[in-house]
Amino acid sequence: MAGTESYDITERTERKELIKNRNMLQSLLNTLPHSVYFKDRDGRLIQVSRYFLRLTPGKPPIAKSIDEIIGKTDFDLFPEWLAKATAEDEKRIIETGEPIIDKEERSLAPNGSGIYLSTTKAPLLDEKGDVIGIVGITRDITEQKKAIINQIEAEKEAAAKRASAEAAARVAATISEAAQRYKDTIDELKQAQKKLTEESNLFQNFLDNIPAFVYLKDRDGRYLRVSKFYQMIHPESMIGKTAFDLYPEDEARVTAADDKRVMETGKPIIDEERRFTAPDGSERHVLITKAPLFDEKGNIVGIVGIAREKT
Repeated sequence: MAGTESYDITERTERKELIKNRNMLQSLLNTLPHSVYFKDRDGRLIQVSRYFLRLTPGKPPIAKSIDEIIGKTDFDLFPEWLAKATAEDEKRIIETGEPIIDKEERSLAPNGSGIYLSTTKAPLLDEKGDVIGIVGITRDITEQKKAIINQIEAEKEAAAKRASAEAAARVAATISEAAQRYKDTIDELKQAQKKLTEESNLFQNFLDNIPAFVYLKDRDGRYLRVSKFYQMIHPESMIGKTAFDLYPEDEARVTAADDKRVMETGKPIIDEERRFTAPDGSERHVLITKAPLFDEKGNIVGIVGIAREKT
């Protein structure tokens, strides 16, 4: 009995960390205003962001919910010519391990209007380092191409916030049901833990492979997670530190003000230009996007952001 209790405590501790990672991944996918997607080696969709449905072409829209497209390939969703081009790119990534970075192309929005997209894709690795698929992010860069800045409509912001809160509530309900269902035996608990581990690996793969500055902070501005690409730009350890520990005071104050505004209003900041001093002392200009980070109860617990150099 004592051995079983010790095992249960260890399992619960590990499971709690896995749940935390899954919530971070789900919050990222629910709030980031870009199309993020994971595919297996056969091109089947494993997980996508909520924005995926808004950015992908199709008239009428390809689907009303994420559940309708999980497990499908591009050949199930898009015209054959587009699906073939995508499949060739992704096959090359899986075979060579080389990412595709900021590939620009013209496409159609769900309403039929012409738009410009920028796509980055990288290999998706498992815990052994084997390629098990691809991870990608697609951004709408139409505004930058046309040099026109458009404000996000208030009703879309409100709808995104409600959708994020509802998704967080569904995650919490799913976790609660899973805990109740699997608590009777250790074998059943292992099945739940395996699922959580896979989702946690997706989140870590996203941070390890995406060639962009992705980060998560708590309400006090302390860094919780940063992508490997960000650490290459700022190599010293960032976890647990704030902008005031890492950057000049004037830049840190601007960063803190941005974070506070996002958390207090619940509204994202999208592609705003900021000045950034690199570790080598050089001055760069970056475009930042920040959105609220929600917990499983729908409370704002920090921010999630992505920064990229202005080109």
